[in-house]
Amino acid sequence: MDYDRTDFAAEVARLTDGRGVAVLYDGVGARIWRGSMQALAMRGSYLCLGQAWGPITDFAFSDLAPKSARATRPSLFHVIADPAELRRRTAALFAAVTQGMLQSEPRQSMPLDQAAQAHADLACRRTTGPTVSIP
Repeated sequence: MDYDRTDFAAEVARLTDGRGVAVLYDGVGARIWRGSMQALAMRGSYLCLGQAWGPITDFAFSDLAPKSARATRPSLFHVIADPAELRRRTAALFAAVTQGMLQSEPRQSMPLDQAAQAHADLACRRTTGPTVSIP
């Protein structure tokens, strides 16, 4: 959802008959975290995966209370620290893709020599979904 043009918490409520979502993955951070908390279901989980719009500086444990929610800020470096765990998780990911359980169709592609432009487009929010660089 385009959180600049849509009250995404209200749209999530509409789409889920008011229940909200069990898990919300947020890569934006400061700009949308309060709406993300509103979009959660009772006892839902909020995962802050990034801070594209800045760090969340005004969070308090009391923000979790209205929905008995959980919040976490996982780090990739902790997941990949154990090589055996990394291999297990990688195998599970590729198995899910191979079996069709996960799908992510590229929305745009660019020649590899335009990688700088692809990064600029991503940073300026001119892309949605995956971008593929073609060698």
